[in-house]
Amino acid sequence: AHGAEPAECYGDAATDLMAQLVPAGTVLTLTTDPGQGDRDIYGRLLRYVDHDGLDVAHRLLEQGAARLYDSEPAMARTHDYRAA
Repeated sequence: AHGAEPAECYGDAATDLMAQLVPAGTVLTLTTDPGQGDRDIYGRLLRYVDHDGLDVAHRLLEQGAARLYDSEPAMARTHDYRAA
């Protein structure tokens, strides 16, 4: 949800899954992609999020709780993410 706007379809379920994967207070590893800029067009940091050997974005994609971020040039993990 964004401000007063309600969550989009499956938004609450995606938020719940994220909370299960990386509960508040979890120590994460944030990694930049060498082929990408530091931020996306909305000013958000572009980082891979890993926790205890788990690629969080990959798991969210597998579960249908995220969409692939398309970019040019492609991200280093795009092939794996597309397969998910």
